[in-house]
Amino acid sequence: MAEKTYVPALRFHALTGLYDALVALLCREKAFKTALVAQANLSPGQKVLDLGSGTGTMTLALKSACPGASILGVDADPDILARAQAKARRMGSDVTFLRSFAQDLDPGLGPFDRVVTSLFLHHIPASERKAVFERVRSSLKEGGEFHIADWDRPANALQWVGFSLVRILDGWELTRGHAEGRMEEWLRHAGFQNVTRTRSFHTPLGTLSLWSAKAQA
Repeated sequence: MAEKTYVPALRFHALTGLYDALVALLCREKAFKTALVAQANLSPGQKVLDLGSGTGTMTLALKSACPGASILGVDADPDILARAQAKARRMGSDVTFLRSFAQDLDPGLGPFDRVVTSLFLHHIPASERKAVFERVRSSLKEGGEFHIADWDRPANALQWVGFSLVRILDGWELTRGHAEGRMEEWLRHAGFQNVTRTRSFHTPLGTLSLWSAKAQA
């Protein structure tokens, strides 16, 4: 069977080393990730999944916010996972990282109290999106929460210009639904409840929003 493919963090493996610097510079990373961690509102003893964990910045921020929670970071890219693991070792953090495609996530890893994801969902092809969302929902406990930060419909003309750069880099079709502002629709169609856009941030690369949703029985 052919090896599955994935879109690297900046589309090309050669650019992976620039990812942290570019996200910090162009995506208001500290602001939106601080807000996402606060929104997740973790408690000691909870099991938390960081889906599409990339270089581990969000995974480590979640652990720092709630040391008593169990945090697992999952990503399909072995190169970026190696960077995340090295970052965790430098920080002395006991988070765990695992290689997996989102659509192949092992149900036995859960159930989770929270699934958190940041700047990952726009890498998922439209043909696989519903399956990924349903896999997330099934991995959550009843009443568990899904917290998302990702690109949204640009709020104004300047945001459209910035987001065109993201779309050229990450793929015009992959980001089409984000440009159309369809996140809430996708979540509801996948069976989530209480779907809410909680905040939006204007960045040099477009409008980045946060959402929350709940898994019901």
